[in-house]
Amino acid sequence: MILSLSLCTYQTISFYDFWTHKSVRGEGKAITLDNVGFDEIPVYIRGGSIIPLRKESANTTAELREKNFSLVVAQDKDGYAEGSLYLDDGESIEGKSSEIKFVWGKNVLTANGTFGYQSGLDVESITILSEKGNSTISVKESLDGPFQVQNKTVRRCRPA
Repeated sequence: MILSLSLCTYQTISFYDFWTHKSVRGEGKAITLDNVGFDEIPVYIRGGSIIPLRKESANTTAELREKNFSLVVAQDKDGYAEGSLYLDDGESIEGKSSEIKFVWGKNVLTANGTFGYQSGLDVESITILSEKGNSTISVKESLDGPFQVQNKTVRRCRPA
């Protein structure tokens, strides 16, 4: 069965289709999506968000904890975005943890925060969504400490 759905967008806010990464500009009115099947879920990322995603799925949570990450940077109209990632071992009650804040601005991604849990995991790619077009940067950057990605180069940052 096919559905027709309406979603309301806010004026001046960019949204991106999660599956296609196509930009949808908020105009303060409803947008109608036609021919949406029951097996499709329309999901949109608000501009200004950074979403960490696992690169691969797994059959168990223990197996999933060993999978690296990619980042989806959905820029707002000013080219800015931010997001966060919490990591721990998933088992200990009072275990060590990392709380990582990602900030994108002026074509630079900065990762800072607390890095108490040494996960051994990496960010393998960064997909940058923009109203002007999308791009993907391949990186291999550890989530065990701060880093910065600028103009397709990676610089390690030393903790203060």
